[in-house]
Amino acid sequence: MASLVKDGGIMEEATQASTLTILVVDDEPDISLALGDLLGNEGYQVEAVETGYEALRRVSPTHPYSAVILDLGLLDMDGLAVLKRLHKQDATLPVIILTAHGDQREKLATLQHHAFAHLIKPYDRPEVLEMVHRAVAVKDLAMKAAQAEQALTSSETQRQLEQQRTHTLLSESEQRLQLALKAGNMGIWDWNIISNQVIWSEDVSDLFGLTEGPLPKTLEEFLPYVHPHDRAMTAEAIRAALEEDAPYSLDHRIVRPSGEVRWLSCEGQVKRDSHGQPQRFLGTIQDITSRKQQDLQLRESESRFREVVEAIREVFWVSNPEKTEMLYISPGYECIWGRSCSGLYASPQSWMDAIHPDDRERIRASALTKQSLGSYDEEYRIIKPDESVRWIRDRAFPVIDQEGTVKRIVGVAEDITERKHVQHGLQALAEASWELTGPTLFETLVWELAAILNVKFAFIAEHLNGKRARTHASWVSGSFVAPMDYSLSGTPCEEAWKGNRCFWGDHVRQHFPDDQWLADRGIESYLAYPIRGLEGQVIGHVAVMDVRPMAQDPFWGGILEFVALRSALEFQRMNINPQSSH
Repeated sequence: MASLVKDGGIMEEATQASTLTILVVDDEPDISLALGDLLGNEGYQVEAVETGYEALRRVSPTHPYSAVILDLGLLDMDGLAVLKRLHKQDATLPVIILTAHGDQREKLATLQHHAFAHLIKPYDRPEVLEMVHRAVAVKDLAMKAAQAEQALTSSETQRQLEQQRTHTLLSESEQRLQLALKAGNMGIWDWNIISNQVIWSEDVSDLFGLTEGPLPKTLEEFLPYVHPHDRAMTAEAIRAALEEDAPYSLDHRIVRPSGEVRWLSCEGQVKRDSHGQPQRFLGTIQDITSRKQQDLQLRESESRFREVVEAIREVFWVSNPEKTEMLYISPGYECIWGRSCSGLYASPQSWMDAIHPDDRERIRASALTKQSLGSYDEEYRIIKPDESVRWIRDRAFPVIDQEGTVKRIVGVAEDITERKHVQHGLQALAEASWELTGPTLFETLVWELAAILNVKFAFIAEHLNGKRARTHASWVSGSFVAPMDYSLSGTPCEEAWKGNRCFWGDHVRQHFPDDQWLADRGIESYLAYPIRGLEGQVIGHVAVMDVRPMAQDPFWGGILEFVALRSALEFQRMNINPQSSH
């Protein structure tokens, strides 16, 4: 074991590490194993238990330990209660608190009940080693003192020993307190109200950023350090504590001499005389600038998150695993479900009540089982208040904490009604056209295509020599028109002739001002796919147009590709048997 460094000097080793045993009391096996490795590498023997009961059973005069590392969050007992009983069983046993709890009152409570140190998870390995080394040295001194006490018989020697032990305990207690304050970036203040003098712990200079000069000695000297915007609030909190016995607990900013602004958290208590008059005001002060910055970043992240999810059309939702509480629902719910978000918060099952009766029980069972497993991906129908039916795709995944417990379910639901319409239309189109040939086939294809995509214009054209094409079927504003030959130059069809999939969602006439056919019919949008032969050459194209802007749905591509493929097969058949094309 390496020599211990204290107050800039070197302390001699108290004993050999191979004879020293550390008891780790933590219900997280990973923490116990990590501490075992850390301390084992320093030569300590480590024993680990998971419960307070087992720790109290182990600690006895016949089974001495050099130190105990104790977690406050045990499963069977309150960690503070274990600390008290350990001290009662062996007042010389150093107990180092190592916990995820960061509450400052809890820190002070553990130190008041004789904790050697109070460290916070995730811990700093060198700091833990330093605390263990110090604790072992203190325990060794206590053991030597006990051995010496047994050898002393005279009352004077006993008295001197008691004085020395008291001084040692007080010194160690003060050292532990200073260490805890430094580790927590904290300070202590004691304001004598009668004399209006404030005494600060030694680390407060760092909190105030004072490299030279004294700390404020009176309330009047302290208040100028407080940020101007927080000064009135701070003065009012002090007044309320003194005059109304109100709790003194607030966060405020200070301005250091360098101009840097820091956040402080202050807790205090007024001590009064027998007549209720305030005599002293004591408390703690802690730098919480990092926490405030993290809180600000979290609020900014939450704001950006809401901006995103509230702008998208899909429904983003968060619930508890039991589906009894809706924690968040995005505004898209009101558009798709036709019901209010406030109604869903009040009645978390109402989203399921809207599901089509034929789908409801299947989705209810899936939501309660698959969502927590991360395998929930369902399609179902809902019935809106206006009795219209919409298709929904709903996906979800669990949010799991460090202990493997599902804390909440996060999901996204989208309206896939149009996609379902296209899928059903494609199936109907395939069934309707499979046995047809010639003009009847082409007319069926363009008629079904216009109906599925809800557009006014659809046609199938075969490319001729030169830059010309002939329509085999055209659906124009509700009726078929006769086949025609036309030039591709200066038209959007020219891009399809080049083998490109082309799309203009709006203002297509501005791109092709010389196309009089588009202008005469008020065409606003255009979508076309090339038709390719067996060797990949472009032999025609299929196109749809409308007088309204057109959104490019990725599922439309499947429809146009099917029509292009079916048309290509028919073109090939017609070239082999020209007589069958009439």
